[in-house]
Amino acid sequence: MTATLTADLCVVGAGSGGFAAACSAARLGVRVILLEAADGVGGTSIRTYPNGDLNMNPLHLMTGAEAFELGSRAREVAFARARLHWHLLQTRYADTFGAWKRTWMSPALGVRETHRLVGRYVLREQDLDAGLAAQDHDDIIAIADHSVDFHGARPSRELDGPYGIPFRCLLPKEVDNLIVACRGASFSSIGASSCRLSRTMMVLGQAAGTAVALFGADVMQADPHKLRNQLSNDDAAPSLAHGWLDVMADIAPIPAHERMPRG
Repeated sequence: MTATLTADLCVVGAGSGGFAAACSAARLGVRVILLEAADGVGGTSIRTYPNGDLNMNPLHLMTGAEAFELGSRAREVAFARARLHWHLLQTRYADTFGAWKRTWMSPALGVRETHRLVGRYVLREQDLDAGLAAQDHDDIIAIADHSVDFHGARPSRELDGPYGIPFRCLLPKEVDNLIVACRGASFSSIGASSCRLSRTMMVLGQAAGTAVALFGADVMQADPHKLRNQLSNDDAAPSLAHGWLDVMADIAPIPAHERMPRG
């Protein structure tokens, strides 16, 4: 039996950005269809599920070159390494992980860097280095501060401070009525190495869903001032004046001496 579904917005992919886009648009009254091939949503942006299960990101399962060389075996090898990682956590950090059990594993690898669109603006290394103080974009909808981080594949370095991501990075040059709020958005390779984190993708997704709710089919002509105001009203932080890390003033970072050791 075939059913016909009607919606104002179709979100393809329920990862960090897609899930946030669907939720933010629906909250503002948009009829949304969310498409996802896997049997889970949210990617690594969801830490705790309603039933109390925790979501954990194992990271560093294999390089892109190795995945390409392994071909159809890449999934099998990645799963084996993830199981070994879990075993290490349960044995080396038994006080924390010993009482937990693994119930599910994502059916697909998270790809750190792949093809990206060329949008109406390309976030580049110069934006990261300039920082918010030197950026004059009127459509910044997200703030990031992660280092230029290639995980050993290329030289990495820290940034001097936070920078902004313009809404135009989500708008393709060639296609109207489409917003790309994921790692495939309009970033240079160096720009993507910093802003690719799930936390940033969630904010970009929220901006995308909010823009659809506000402007509909005219999203390419979105009023950046109106969009930024709505985001701040919804407790996002499109500028330092709106709070950024201070939006949860009662939450303090974990002290360095309490963090789990690396290596």
